Amino acid sequence: MMQSTRSRSVALLATIGAIGRKLAQDFFVVLLIVILQANIGVGQEIVVAADQTNRNSNSQQPQAGPTSSAQKPDGSIPQAPSTLVIPAGTKLPLGLVRPISVTKSKAGDSVYLQITFPITAGHQMLVPPGTYVQGTIGKIIKRDRTRAVLAFSMRSASMIFSTGYTVSFAGAVDALPTIAGLQSPAAGGAQSASPVAMAAVGSTAPAPLPAPSLGNGPRNATIGVAAAGVVGTAWVVLLAHHQNVEREAGTPLEIVLPAPLQLDRARVAEAIQQYSTQAANTPPAIVQPPKKPKVCYDPGNPATPDTVIPGSPGTPPTVIPGINGAPPTIIPGTPATPDTVIPGTPGTPGREYPCR
Repeated sequence: MMQSTRSRSVALLATIGAIGRKLAQDFFVVLLIVILQANIGVGQEIVVAADQTNRNSNSQQPQAGPTSSAQKPDGSIPQAPSTLVIPAGTKLPLGLVRPISVTKSKAGDSVYLQITFPITAGHQMLVPPGTYVQGTIGKIIKRDRTRAVLAFSMRSASMIFSTGYTVSFAGAVDALPTIAGLQSPAAGGAQSASPVAMAAVGSTAPAPLPAPSLGNGPRNATIGVAAAGVVGTAWVVLLAHHQNVEREAGTPLEIVLPAPLQLDRARVAEAIQQYSTQAANTPPAIVQPPKKPKVCYDPGNPATPDTVIPGSPGTPPTVIPGINGAPPTIIPGTPATPDTVIPGTPGTPGREYPCR
């Protein structure tokens, strides 16, 4: 009996051991599969990350040559355009090379200007400073002798580079004074005649005529002095009107291009290269705005009042009664004399003048 029970126990233990070994084998197989799948996923992520890194590095590297989109259908590389264009509306800062007359300038007169600041498009210089502009006056737009301002339209205008390369403007262009040119010039030289004339016109009225007195001598003298003053004022105004007023060399002007201006790329590059070489050694001569002279001020003189000398009141007649019916004797008195007026001097207004 005991031997039979022992045999059953041994068989049960053997069965349990077999089942345990089977479960252990299945666990290790499942674990191995899980590990293999995890390794495969990590490897794919590494491959994807490496591929993305390679793409980013390739996109950041500069291209060694032109892309296929920059090539012509036959595979050749297109050449850069042979012309440069200054767009319409571009402002050309200019300065007068030769003085021009505000008073006497007329259509047909020649005008010589110079570019005073480089003209650029983006980061590229198109016109170096020192380039000349030449033309003739087509019509006068504005003429102001008092402020010495002259605005005019130019025809047959052209731009002349230092190398001799010349480009003509399309149509007429307007040369207008800049803000500095519109300011009133300092008094002095030929321009000082106008302020003097205006001061003479704006002075006080002629002295009043004296009251009638004995004789017409003082009255006639006063009328003569007043007439002389009026004639002198008229002469000053006339001379100031015909006095020549000039805009000096260097006076700033401005041209706004009404239409695009085409330039030859090779000729412009040659002029810019020459300008760069010259600027490195000796800067090219470019006109400078004229210097304003130092201005002094004269406060003028105050007017002096008239001097009045009182006249005599006069004496009444003296009557002496007659005797025994005789008529009275009348002794005439002295007539009264009016006041004598000596005119004062008119004041002079203040004015500006160039200091010496």
